[in-house]
Amino acid sequence: MTNGDWIRSLTDGELEEKVLNACSNFSCGECPMRNARGKCVTETDRTTVLEWLESEREK
Repeated sequence: MTNGDWIRSLTDGELEEKVLNACSNFSCGECPMRNARGKCVTETDRTTVLEWLESEREK
C-alpha cells in the first residue's frame, strides 16, 4: 500500500487527525506525514510530496 492509498482509505476523522492536523496530534518522531528521510511532507515541495504519495507506506 502506498502513502496515497493509505490517505484515500482514511475515514474523515482519521484524515483530520493524521493528515490535516498531524502537527497538533503527533510529535515529529511519530508523525505519519514524514518521508523516509524524516522530512515533513507538509512543508516541502511538490516533487517530494508526489514521491511520498507514490512510495510504500511505512508502518
